[in-house]
Amino acid sequence: MKESKPLFTVGKEKAILMALAPDQRTLEKEVLPSLDELAALTETCGGEVVAVVTQLRPAREAAFYLGKGKIDEIKDLGAKLEADILICDDELTGSQMRRLEAMTGLRVLDRTLVILDIFAKRAQSREGKIQVELAQQEYRLSRLTQEEGELSRLGGGIGTRGPGETKLESDRRHIHRRINQLKNDLVSVAEHRERLRAARRRSGSYTVAVVGYTNAGKTTLVNNLCKADLTAANQLFATLDPAARKMNVTSEEIFAVTQDYSCYFAPVLVDTVGFIRRLPHTLINAFHSTLQEATEADILLHVVNAADKEAVRQFEVAEKLLRELGADKIPGIIVLNKVDLITSPEQQEQLAALTALAHHTTEAESSCVEISAKNGEGLSDLRRLILQRCYESRRSVLRRKRV
Repeated sequence: MKESKPLFTVGKEKAILMALAPDQRTLEKEVLPSLDELAALTETCGGEVVAVVTQLRPAREAAFYLGKGKIDEIKDLGAKLEADILICDDELTGSQMRRLEAMTGLRVLDRTLVILDIFAKRAQSREGKIQVELAQQEYRLSRLTQEEGELSRLGGGIGTRGPGETKLESDRRHIHRRINQLKNDLVSVAEHRERLRAARRRSGSYTVAVVGYTNAGKTTLVNNLCKADLTAANQLFATLDPAARKMNVTSEEIFAVTQDYSCYFAPVLVDTVGFIRRLPHTLINAFHSTLQEATEADILLHVVNAADKEAVRQFEVAEKLLRELGADKIPGIIVLNKVDLITSPEQQEQLAALTALAHHTTEAESSCVEISAKNGEGLSDLRRLILQRCYESRRSVLRRKRV
């Protein structure tokens, strides 16, 4: 497996972030929060955000994304702040990137490239590395197609065919071959993952997929419930490769739910990759087999960082992605995490809004629980709820078999 070259060099590179908004309201409600997230992504890659530039514009400028006046402003700002990189919060075309680089003197990236870079750093398993490279190659292919189109528009006479066009065609063929090879490799790895899931089903184990927005505290929760030692960190996409751990359950906990000492089961919790707004489709497609852990689970634990000021939007983004994956029909428990960090009246109001939203989503009050995975608050209620859901699922299966 080839190692990806990092976008950010050793040492902190200075980055300017940029974005468009059609109006002031969209800027404040959507674009600025998204830029805050892009800043966190940039810092996760090792960059340092030195400035943020926005422009109110009804639509992007086709050739340059921004207006030329704003580009001149960025060029001057970059020179003044000694910036290295310009990062766009929207996805750019290959030609837009090249033109912006020529006009500003800065290396130009977009949100998708930054996310791909983080995924490349985080991937540890063979499956993860294949998935990341597949997403990267598909991203490259779309840019090569645009470059070819640009060259073909330059003219049709002597000198416009030959070496340049031939090289592009050669590059495209090479990338197509690599994509096909990666897809074939991914099929065999996905088959192995499916065999593991089938083995869990045959053993009677219940699978609980732990899903949610990135940095919601999913890994810390799995560690606490399973007495595991998975790597948990306060950073975006700390977990990329799914990890399955058996929940540590006592006979007393089972009896409290089943009233039957002869009954025992221990659910398997699967820690999954976090979601993020505008997750690139290349990643969604490449990570299909990994995200399938959510669609094949018996129960979903949707973990929400209730202390984050964007918690409601993050909850909605995750729910939308779960619907797109076809996992919205799986019984779920909404876990409002990090309640120990909620101190202000504004945070209390947001927690109340999240609770109401969660109850509306799950249509059952018992399907929402407030916890702190860090200090253990509310975990006993969550454990009981997980076991209760598993037991109800087992009884439902038995009733269907009798019928």
